[in-house]
Amino acid sequence: MHIKTKKRINKNGTVVEYVQLVESYISDEGKHKHKVLFSIGRKDDPKLQEKIEKATFKLAELGRINSLVDLNKELAHVWSKSIGPCLVFRKLWNDLGFNVIFEGEYHEEIFMMVVNRLCDPRSKLSCMDWKETVYEPFWDDIKLHNLYLGLDWLQKSKGRVDVQIFNRTRNLFDQNVDLILFDTTSVSYWGEGDNAPALLKRGHAKNKRNDLKQLMVGLFMTREGIPVGHEVFPGNQVDVVSFPQVVTKLKERFNLGRIIWVCDRGMISKANLDILEGLKQEYIIGVKMRQLESGFKAVLLDDHHVGYTKLSNNLFVKVKEVNNKRYIVCYNPEQAEIDATNREYFKQIIAKKVVEKNDKDWIVKNGYRKYLNLKEDIIESVNYDRLEKEKIYDGKWILLTNTGLEYTEIAKHYKSLWQIERAFKELKSTLDLSPIYHWTEKRIRGHIFICFLALVLEFSFRKALKGESYTKVMSDLKQVQAVLSKVRDKEFLKRTELPGRSHLAFRAVQLQISGINLR
Repeated sequence: MHIKTKKRINKNGTVVEYVQLVESYISDEGKHKHKVLFSIGRKDDPKLQEKIEKATFKLAELGRINSLVDLNKELAHVWSKSIGPCLVFRKLWNDLGFNVIFEGEYHEEIFMMVVNRLCDPRSKLSCMDWKETVYEPFWDDIKLHNLYLGLDWLQKSKGRVDVQIFNRTRNLFDQNVDLILFDTTSVSYWGEGDNAPALLKRGHAKNKRNDLKQLMVGLFMTREGIPVGHEVFPGNQVDVVSFPQVVTKLKERFNLGRIIWVCDRGMISKANLDILEGLKQEYIIGVKMRQLESGFKAVLLDDHHVGYTKLSNNLFVKVKEVNNKRYIVCYNPEQAEIDATNREYFKQIIAKKVVEKNDKDWIVKNGYRKYLNLKEDIIESVNYDRLEKEKIYDGKWILLTNTGLEYTEIAKHYKSLWQIERAFKELKSTLDLSPIYHWTEKRIRGHIFICFLALVLEFSFRKALKGESYTKVMSDLKQVQAVLSKVRDKEFLKRTELPGRSHLAFRAVQLQISGINLR
C-alpha cells in the first residue's frame, strides 16, 4: 500500500489534486494495477495530515494493517520534498558533460543555482529557502556563502569553461557551426545606484526603464537555436560598439574558420561592416529601411511586388545588386495586411490625440513629429501624406550580405533570428535574469553565467521532449515528491506516483523510473 496523488482538471481549467491510499495488485491479465482503499482528500487541504491519520486508523480497524502498531498514533508524515526536476536536470547536466566541466569544489553549488533558475528563480538568499523544499542530499551542507563563492569561481573560469561548453554542445548535437546568430538585450539593476559596479551604466533600455542602471548581454546561437556562448558589456555600450568585440573574441576563443554572422538591423554600423570585411567574415545583416537615401529606397522597395520568388505563402524574396553590394528584399503579404491595418488605426489615434493635446513635449516624447504638421511648435494637423508614404514598407524587410549563398537561403537564415529572440525572452522571464541585485561586477557576471547555463539545459530538455509542451511537462514534474514517513523508530522514504505528463520527462531523458535512487 502507498499514497498516490490524482489530478482532476475542472471545467474552468483549474487543477485539483487528491490524495488516495491505494493497494497494488496484479490483474488476471498480468497487469500492475491500483485499488483505491481510501480517498483521503484534497492535497491543498490544511487538515490533510489529520485525515491521513484517520484513514490509517480505519485500516487498522479493518485488520489490513498489523494491529500491534497503532498507526493512528505511531505513523507520522515527516516531510515531502520536490524531487522530479532535480532528477531530470541532473541527468541532462551529466549527459551534456557539465559534471566534468564543472568538476571541483563548487560543482553542486553551480548545479543548484541552475536548477533554481529553471524551477523557481530567486535571489541567492531566497535560494537557500528553496533548497529546503527540494530532496537532494548533495546540497545538505551548502551554505549561502558557498553560492557566492561558486559565482566567483564561475566567472574566474569563464574563458576555459566557455570553450568546453561550446565544443561539448556542438559535438553532442552534431552541429556544423558555420552560422552564428547574435543579438543583445539590456538587463536592469535594482541596487543602490551610487554603489553599483562600473559595469552598470544608464543607457538606452530595451525594457523602457531608463531610470535604472543596466548592463548589456550578448547571446550567440547556432542556426538551430543552440546557445553556444554569451558576453556581458557595460550598460551604456550600444550594439554597434559591442559587435566588433564579440566578432574578435568568438573567432579567437573558439578557433573558428568560416562563420556567417546573422544580425539584426540595430547591430551594424558602416564601421562594423568594415571590421567584418577586414576579418574576412561573411554576414547577413538587416538594413534600416527608413534610413536609406530616398532614391536608393525607391530602387529597393518601390517595386509594386514584381520580380519576387515565392518561398512560402508568407515569404517572397528577390535579389538586387546596387553599388557592388548584394541586397535581398523580402516580402510577407500577410504582414503587409497587418501593417496596413495598424497604420489606419494609428491615423485615428493620432488624430484624436491632436485634438486633445497640442504641446511640443508630447510630440517629442512619443516620436510623432514626422507625422504632424507644425507651425511655431504648435500642432496644426496630421501629416496624412507622410503616413501614406509608409505603405512602401508594408510587409517588407531588406538584408545586406556578402555571402555566396543562394538568396532564397539567405532569407531563411535571417528568419532564424526569432530563435534568439525567444531565448532572450526565456532568459529574462522564465529564467528571471532581471532584475539584478548583486553588488560586485564578478557576482553579476557569475549570475548571468548561471542564467546562460540554465538556458542551455532548457534547450536540451525541450529538444528531448520532441514537441511535447515544455511548460505542461515541467508543471507536472514539479509535483513529483520524495516523502519521508516514520513508524515508531523506523523511517520510510518513498517517491510519489508520477502525475499528469511528468512521466514524459523521465522518458525524454532516458531515466528509468524504477532506477531512481532515493539516497
